Amino acid sequence: MRTPTNPIVILSFNSRTSDYEVGVLRARGFRAKAVYGTYKGVQERSYVVEALDNKALDTILHLAWLYRQECVLYCDDLRKATLIYSDGRKVPVGHLEPISIEEARKRDSSTYDPETGLHYGTN
Repeated sequence: MRTPTNPIVILSFNSRTSDYEVGVLRARGFRAKAVYGTYKGVQERSYVVEALDNKALDTILHLAWLYRQECVLYCDDLRKATLIYSDGRKVPVGHLEPISIEEARKRDSSTYDPETGLHYGTN
């Protein structure tokens, strides 16, 4: 995954198909990078979406809650990572950074970018 300079959100929908999920994001003006996430040990289709301002972040969070997601991973421009939960809690979890495949396998949460072959996790 290319390290963007803009704040990002990593989220999942766990709905119909990836085409449907990308369409939901595009209909709201977002470009999404498809990645594979693992959350609480369960693999899921995930997307990296830029959250350029508070309005964009609010829209992304609304979509996540609409699709019954427990939380999303928000990363600021310095890659400081925070889990934002549907009940409003915000839990800092370190910084998003590349990790080895071995380290990714040990964790119950990580992200894999198939385009670059890199795994990411928080420290």
